[in-house]
Amino acid sequence: MKRKYFVLLALAGILLVFTPQVRADSIPTVFLNGRALFFDVQPVLINGRLLVPLRGIFDALGASVAWNPDTETVFAIQNNTSIVLSIGSQTAYKNGGPVNLDVPATVVQNRTMVPLRFVAEAMSCYVHYDPPTNVVTILTSSQSTPNVEQTPNVEQTPVVEQTPVVEQTPDVEPPPNGNISNVTFTIGSCNYEVNGVENLMDFAPYIHNDRPFIVARYLGRALNIDDSNVIWDEDNQTITLLKGDRVVQLKIGSNTMLVNGAAITLDAAPEITEYRVCLPLALVCQAFGATVSFDAATQTITINS
Repeated sequence: MKRKYFVLLALAGILLVFTPQVRADSIPTVFLNGRALFFDVQPVLINGRLLVPLRGIFDALGASVAWNPDTETVFAIQNNTSIVLSIGSQTAYKNGGPVNLDVPATVVQNRTMVPLRFVAEAMSCYVHYDPPTNVVTILTSSQSTPNVEQTPNVEQTPVVEQTPVVEQTPDVEPPPNGNISNVTFTIGSCNYEVNGVENLMDFAPYIHNDRPFIVARYLGRALNIDDSNVIWDEDNQTITLLKGDRVVQLKIGSNTMLVNGAAITLDAAPEITEYRVCLPLALVCQAFGATVSFDAATQTITINS
């Protein structure tokens, strides 16, 4: 009996010796332009890559972020750069071009985590990892870049908050399936035609400051944009429309529209009317390659895409 007891003790000792220990300080500290970054969820190391909460890093880098809960996809825009990341996918997109990731974006404690090096370098930042100090240094393009040799890849990920609330939209069937080539709206009318077939919307287009406005979701449908790709961010008061490699983002009250990160000046700002996000349609349509015509006599708007 004593012999069996000593054998069990010996086995337990062996297991303790060979069980890998996770150090509390094994996660690198991240500095941006000399300032330490702190996240509401601790960054994680996966296969040697550092991932951090999405919104934490993108906010620190001054990027606008949108989240599509249906496709679990993150969209970020900063200056002339757009980034698209999907949970579990090792293919990301920068300005519409595919980029292979060693480790995909993932979810930890209800936070979207993305690879640090990809995100920062995609935003034209310099990234350096110093193993002796276990520190990741990020320098934006406005900062001087030190001449340091390339170091092992360390990646990080921003966080996306809880699914954003999308603007109130009517329980109306989407337009008929198939490609939409011609849509006609009439100012003041809830009836509109899609490829010659009459449809109904719950809020009519209107004129404000000599510019026609249409509810964002109906304008998206007219441009062959799926409802799930018209994304409203209540916190930032931004609306993002996604189609192919084109990311268009507008902000309530702002005359600046971002198209794949490039700023375009609008002659009328998006606004909220009776709890609906309404967009000035002309430049939005042009951003997606559609043409718009307005007949003043009949007060009709025709969109061809």
